[in-house]
Parts: sequence; C-alpha cells; structure tokens
Amino acid sequence: MQHRVRDTIPPPDDRDYTYQPRPVIRYPPVGHNRMMHLYNNPGECRGGDFCTVRFPKHCAVNVTIDHETGEAFAWGIELVEGRAWEFLCVVGLFVIGSSMTFGVVWARVMTDVSGGFTVAAYMLGLLACLVGTVQVVIDNT
Repeated sequence: MQHRVRDTIPPPDDRDYTYQPRPVIRYPPVGHNRMMHLYNNPGECRGGDFCTVRFPKHCAVNVTIDHETGEAFAWGIELVEGRAWEFLCVVGLFVIGSSMTFGVVWARVMTDVSGGFTVAAYMLGLLACLVGTVQVVIDNT
C-alpha cells in the first residue's frame, strides 16, 4: 500500500522534527526538479537554504538503529530520477486497448477490416512517436 505524500510528512505539532514553513504549504515541500537542477548547476545555488529548511529533520534525539536488521526509521532525502514507467504502461495499454476496440468495431459496423485496423495501427504508431519525443525532451532538459 502506497502512502500519499501528505501522509509521510510529520504533522506540524510534532516536536521531534523541524521544518519550515509549518504546516507545509506545497507538496512535495521542494519541487520535483528543483533539487536535481541545483545539483546539476551548483553555480546557481548562491548559498541559500531554500531547500534544506523545507525537509523534515529529526531533532529530538539521535536516530536509533535496530541492530538485528541494521535499519532505522527516520526522515531523509531520496532523489529519484527517471521516467514514470507505470504511467507510461497504463497509457500504452489504454491506447492499445482503444485501438483494438476501434478496429473491431469499425470492421463489424463498416464491414471493412483493413480500414479499421489501418486506423488502429496509426494510433499505435502515434503512441510510439509520442513516447520517443517525450524521452528526447526529458533527456535534453
């Protein structure tokens, strides 16, 4: 079960963690591309602490580590890069399903199998071009 981002940030009245502003105004506290942009372009950082004050920091006691498993439960930063493959797969399956449905309905109603599946194949080709374009744009930004 996945947690929503709002459920993972400590509540404003939790004294074990410090962060500003309280309560968090925007979710996530720092934009999706802001940290990676500053990491890739350190010259633009200009010494501000815009990002660091927004992340919850444990301040009450030291984080304890479970010696049996070697794990600890605490807040941290995880930079995740890449594409949202789950979203891309859902969109792809939707386009494939709708193009197949269109082809079958066209063939049944118009009694023209080649015409219906020509349009269906065009829809799949358009999806492939769209995915390629999105990958090029993401890789070059």
